[in-house]
Amino acid sequence: MDRSARGGRTSSPLDRSDISALAASLGTRRLQRGETAFESHRPSTGVWIVRSGRPALETDPNGSYHGVLRVLRPGDVDGDIQSLLCTPMAYTARAVEDSVCLCVAPDRFARLLRRHPTFTRRWMSSIAERLERSQDRVAGRSSRSSSTWV
Repeated sequence: MDRSARGGRTSSPLDRSDISALAASLGTRRLQRGETAFESHRPSTGVWIVRSGRPALETDPNGSYHGVLRVLRPGDVDGDIQSLLCTPMAYTARAVEDSVCLCVAPDRFARLLRRHPTFTRRWMSSIAERLERSQDRVAGRSSRSSSTWV
């Protein structure tokens, strides 16, 4: 994955050797525009890697607020944290346009992490990078909103 496309960072921890290790574990899911990949408040269906298209992560459409949290792009990963923690998804993923996603079931993902330490190290680094970006966004919003108070 070309890291320069996103300011030197990508949410994908995969390189060619990792893709080889994943090959037997990956399933492909084709999503039509508007189709749901996974739903909020449901158990994780696994790790999702966007191959093409743009799935949007949306808040619960039945909740008091409905909006798009983020639009995923090719190479982006989601569902790994929920799979690792055995927690339900906090949002719904819906295809903004026709999309293709690669999927790894939670049990297969856990097995990959146990069997491939280098892959595991890269994956944990990608989680740390995503957490850092998320914290940066929150800090940026916080500083903007606090400046309106002054």
